Amino acid sequence: PEPLSPVSTVSEWRGISTEDFALLADQEQFGVSRDCLVKALAAEGIATRSYFVPPGHLLTPYRHCQRFGLAETERISSQVVCLPISSHMALEDVNKVCEVIERIYKNRDRLSALPLS
Repeated sequence: PEPLSPVSTVSEWRGISTEDFALLADQEQFGVSRDCLVKALAAEGIATRSYFVPPGHLLTPYRHCQRFGLAETERISSQVVCLPISSHMALEDVNKVCEVIERIYKNRDRLSALPLS
């Protein structure tokens, strides 16, 4: 798998109005956790979103429901991060997002040692 795996491909999204591009940030593959990636992107002025955190079955209204083994759901929930995407984004903004992610990856050893707070 890739260090940052898209949840779906851009070609699958063609013609769909979207605001976010979902990736899975696997700490073993990418070298930093999703939370560290989000914090580093925010420090560079790049807004992200994390949907389904916590996953639905762990929300308060559903605590009384029977539990099933949803380890994969919980793993994905801990890794998903959504990057900004729009047909109206300037190429410079797209390049900035890419450059910042590349810089985070190159500095992953140093970043992963920093506290998240």
